[in-house]
Amino acid sequence: MGGVYWIFQQDEDEEEKEEEEEEEEEEEEDVRKQERQGKTIPKRTKYVGLPFSRWFVGWFVLAYIAALLIAFVFTEVFHPLFLAPKGILPFLPRLVTSVVCALQLSLCWCLSLYLLALQ
Repeated sequence: MGGVYWIFQQDEDEEEKEEEEEEEEEEEEDVRKQERQGKTIPKRTKYVGLPFSRWFVGWFVLAYIAALLIAFVFTEVFHPLFLAPKGILPFLPRLVTSVVCALQLSLCWCLSLYLLALQ
């Protein structure tokens, strides 16, 4: 019985391979038809990114979070405890927050424009 099952299994495997080959041929035929008609099929594109690879983006995110944490600690802990009671530089927390956010937003715009220029 084991031999008969193995023969049937072989036949099923061969049929599956034939079906896959037919599907591939049909896809290739569709591509050829569309090329003849002047239509192009968008092929899979690789990741379009910065030339210094993805580690820069990871570094950028870490720097972004670190800058936000430093600004938060300064505006919520350091300034109220040490500078605000003496009346020194009352505008400094807002200034620090604005500068950090402006720099990060500007860098994001520069990166997005660079990626747009690559396309």
